[in-house]
Amino acid sequence: MKEIAIAVIAFQIIISIGCIKDEENSNDGSVEKDANGTDGGADAADMDGNILDASSDAEKDGGDDSGGCKWRREFETIGYGFVGIWGLGLTDIYAAGNSQQGTGVVSHYNGEEWLEMQIVDSPPLTGIWGANGSSLYAVGFEGTILHYDGSQWVMSYQTDSEADLSDIWGSGESDIYAVDRSMRDSMTWTKGGDILHYNGNEWQVVLAHEHTSTNLWGVWGSSENDVYVVGENGTVSPANNKHYNGTDWKDGPSSSPCFDVWGSSSDDMYFICTTEASKFDIFHYDGSVMSAMNTGFDGTLQKLGGTSSDDLYAIAFVFDESGGSSTLIGTNVYHYDGNVWSSTEKNDSWFIVNLWAGMKNEAYAVGYDNDTSAGLILKYSCK
Repeated sequence: MKEIAIAVIAFQIIISIGCIKDEENSNDGSVEKDANGTDGGADAADMDGNILDASSDAEKDGGDDSGGCKWRREFETIGYGFVGIWGLGLTDIYAAGNSQQGTGVVSHYNGEEWLEMQIVDSPPLTGIWGANGSSLYAVGFEGTILHYDGSQWVMSYQTDSEADLSDIWGSGESDIYAVDRSMRDSMTWTKGGDILHYNGNEWQVVLAHEHTSTNLWGVWGSSENDVYVVGENGTVSPANNKHYNGTDWKDGPSSSPCFDVWGSSSDDMYFICTTEASKFDIFHYDGSVMSAMNTGFDGTLQKLGGTSSDDLYAIAFVFDESGGSSTLIGTNVYHYDGNVWSSTEKNDSWFIVNLWAGMKNEAYAVGYDNDTSAGLILKYSCK
């Protein structure tokens, strides 16, 4: 299906951001440079890494929506592309992604500034989640899982080189899930589908790809007994048991291909899935019935996030399909207030790929600026 093919291209773009080379602005790693290509100098942080420079150029901010809310460019940095974001609070936020050298990066916001954290050498990172400040995990290429114990990032787990982890979520520090999809070459996809679980002592594959035969894109749950995984073959959810042996999974609410899931409770969940017309829509699941929201958005839906049933965000990629090919040309971000969806951002330069919402009408997003080849961290707020 054409829409699914476009979504796969979109996800490849998401995980490739930051690996894009910008030779004109790249450096050899010996001196940190700010967003303008100048030496960081006294702005460099001594402990956690280097300060990512803020952009105060109002012309680069997004437009106001009908409620006076706006996406604003918080920080940008040449050489990085951010893909995953997670917050433990509005003054404790983490962004994960890739460097131009093809290695993983993690940056931390402490309420005043974004600092690059020192991490163990790793492949590019695609997602991040944490239970608290001493229990953070980042996933990435080649089955990589990093762990932060409050003082240092170390390698926690690594699967075979063909499995690229795509998402991570947990109900607590001893109940965490990660899912994968596989890709051998830049556009040659192989089936992934492993579901990994961490029980507080070790990571284990609880459902192997032989049983799912799918690429898995997202994972979310309302509790340790209510976890959903989405992928090309739809969704799978575990039975009421936090320990799995590979047979305790049952079908989820959709048999259609799905690309993300988020919810506020077990009876208030949202899925990005395909419709009978092979288009993408957002579906609401109340614990028993799956209902299409009939959004009719411009773009291919990719990511969801929010804080409640009246504070939900959706990211859609916009493609130019003229000439027989699909080229990403921008991003639309929509907000749901419990009654209607409205556009908060339409940008033909920003490629926004993921977000985290900390409180109502306050969210952070990560992505890439196609005009400046800079990694972006954006903030949405109402003034």
